[in-house]
Formats: sequence, structure tokens, C-alpha cells
Amino acid sequence: MPNRYIDMLNYHAIRIFTVISFLLIFSGCSSLRTMIPSSSPEELLEPIQPQEESSLLSRPVAPELQAVFSEALIYMQQKQYQQAINAFTTILQNYPDASGASLNIAIAYQHLQDLEKALEYVIQATQNNPKNYIAFDVKGQVLRERGEFKAAKQAYATAITINKSYANAYLNAGILADLYLHDFVAAKNFYQEYLNLTGQPNKKVEGWIIDLNRRIK
Repeated sequence: MPNRYIDMLNYHAIRIFTVISFLLIFSGCSSLRTMIPSSSPEELLEPIQPQEESSLLSRPVAPELQAVFSEALIYMQQKQYQQAINAFTTILQNYPDASGASLNIAIAYQHLQDLEKALEYVIQATQNNPKNYIAFDVKGQVLRERGEFKAAKQAYATAITINKSYANAYLNAGILADLYLHDFVAAKNFYQEYLNLTGQPNKKVEGWIIDLNRRIK
């Protein structure tokens, strides 16, 4: 396997850990950051727009569930994924249409390599909030890991359609096009748009584009 491919797989090996803020899950009123792990010491932070949880806007949140939510995030940060799943499940039992809780459960199952459960919960997240572009991006990752490349491509396309400024979806779509679909022109375009949106240099992705230019010629 070429060194570039090994490098790319290492870059993408640590999956996105999405920190859903308390108000995002329950009221749709807060902003959110998604952390994109890198194989370099640097960590890119992508600011994105708040998602809507319109069906939950008027519902009061019990104080004990606030504590459960905080605990669930700590479990995720500490990579205690089964405990995080249990905590987010408690939230879903009280707020079954909370898209953010379903998404975090999907991410936890993804880390545990239970792709069937991950897909089940990420689909639930997209159904509960069809505008949850992060969920569609994660759905694409899960489908890619399952070898369902055409469905993964569609999931990334949906994420981009919902939010054309969400850089992560372009990066993931580029990796899919490059390594799995061998559509080098599309991969180059996705990588370039990712760089345009982040607005900061990334030698690794820039190197992938240079390599793709050689292949396209």
C-alpha cells in the first residue's frame, strides 16, 4: 500500500468526536464545535451553526437529566463508551426525539466497532432531525466502514446540501472518493473545498492534492 494511503488512513483512523452541548440537544439554542483529530499534533477546530430541535423547544429539562448529560460527555471524553451509551440512553428514554443524544450513541458504538448499532442510532438521529448535517456526515463514515460506499457518498452529499460550509463533510467525501471510489478528480475538488472552508494551511491535505494532480495527469 502506498505511503500516502497509509498516511491518509492514519489521519482518518480516529473518528470525529462530536461534543453536543446541553442546550443543543434539548433546545437548539447553543453553538457547537466538532473536533477533527489529526495525525499531526495540531488539532483543527471547526465552528458550525446550531442545529434545531424544534420539537423540544418548550419542554422543561429535569435537573437530574442535566447531571446525566454532563456525565455522558465526561464518559465520551474519557473513551468510556459503554458508560456513555448508558447515560445517553437514559436521556433518550425521557426525550426520544433528541437527535444529539442519538448521534452521540452512534459515535460511541462506532468507537466500539459495533457498526450495526452505530448505523441504527445515526439513522435515528437523522430521522429525528433531518437538518442534522453532522449526523449525515457520521452516517457516511459508518457506511464507509461497512463497505457501503455508494450510500456513504449519498450521506456526505446530504450533509453538504444541508450545510455547504461544513468542512468535515468535504474532507470525508474526498477520502471516500480518493481511497474507495478512485474518483481522483472529485477527491481533489473535495479536498480543495475543505481547505477553502477551513481557511488555514494543512500540509497533509495539500500533499494529497499534489499527489492527485500527478495521478490525474
